[in-house]
Amino acid sequence: CHIPFIFPLCFFLRTHTFYRAACRLKREVFPQVKSLCQDVDSEVRITMCSQLHIFAKCMNPELAKSCVLPELTELTNDEEPAVREAALESIANVVSHLPVETVRTVAVPLVVKIFQKSLTDVSSPDLTGVARLLGKLSHQLKDVMTADLRDWFVKFYCQLSRFDDPVNEGRPHSVATPTTTVRNGMRTECRRLCAYNFPAMVQMVGGGGYVVKLSSTHQDLATDDSPRVRHTVASGYHEVVRLLGDKSMSAVGIYQKLLNSKSVEVLQGLAGHMTETLKGFAKSANLSPETKHPGIPELIGPLITAEGVAGSCRQWRLHEQIVTGFSSLVHCLTTDQLYNKIVPILMKIITGKYVRPVKLASCQSLAVVTRHLRKADQRSAVVDRLSR
Repeated sequence: CHIPFIFPLCFFLRTHTFYRAACRLKREVFPQVKSLCQDVDSEVRITMCSQLHIFAKCMNPELAKSCVLPELTELTNDEEPAVREAALESIANVVSHLPVETVRTVAVPLVVKIFQKSLTDVSSPDLTGVARLLGKLSHQLKDVMTADLRDWFVKFYCQLSRFDDPVNEGRPHSVATPTTTVRNGMRTECRRLCAYNFPAMVQMVGGGGYVVKLSSTHQDLATDDSPRVRHTVASGYHEVVRLLGDKSMSAVGIYQKLLNSKSVEVLQGLAGHMTETLKGFAKSANLSPETKHPGIPELIGPLITAEGVAGSCRQWRLHEQIVTGFSSLVHCLTTDQLYNKIVPILMKIITGKYVRPVKLASCQSLAVVTRHLRKADQRSAVVDRLSR
């Protein structure tokens, strides 16, 4: 019956912390904090995990090291998986308030130990928590990691992203049971979370390390059997292009596979950021500023396939987004490629039986494309066709 009163107390202590000097915090507030971190109810311990970074922020780094870090270390060994996951997330929030040397010698080894332990029991719920927080922890800790440790994090990530059921491997007709269904669902969720964290790993290795260390993993995630995993890859693809910068053309093959997947769910992840993705490719491809020669012709077929899939489904907003994105092809294709491949698609939509927003988007894209046609006879042909 005391539980409803404890949750407000957790938040009251956090607020009370801002009005106490660091020396008084240790004496007056932190005994209560420690007591709540050891409460018998797991929900209270989870709540305190989410508040510990506030206490660390209000202390000096040395005091945070002596007070907050021991509590966090103990909570990472809690009997409840949800508490361990909350403690792991709290580490990511607390490290910026600890001495750098402490982060390097205590926090990083603690995280590595948790990661290694999560793989010893592949049915443990800790694995999804690790997959969810891997990107955040990598981002927070990368500045204090050695090159070898960064490589270890990347290899661990690649191992986790290929996480599948070794028992059923090569047995397509194995009987599904409630246990295997739950286990396979957890494995799929691990891969989905790895796909979500992929941009963070690209940021860690940089554009130069992408091809050697992460491109094969990116390929595996983009061709995963689960539509949810592929959708997550597609939703973060524009971030990967942005992080790769001049090296973004090294990932254009993944974009082609996603566009050719013929999955509406995957296309929904790509369509919203098509403009910035295509512009990123154009900057990376070293095209002529005036003629865009030689263009990126390998994008044409997959984009036409994606437009066909969007046009044949009931998701007209998806179709509208893709057609709107066609206007950005002026940065990627030559005049002849635009006129011979893209203009006919836009004309088909304008004259076909499509909803008005899609037709309007097609008109706007056609106007942009026509303005970038360098040959007068091509521009005249487009205008003549529209005036009939």
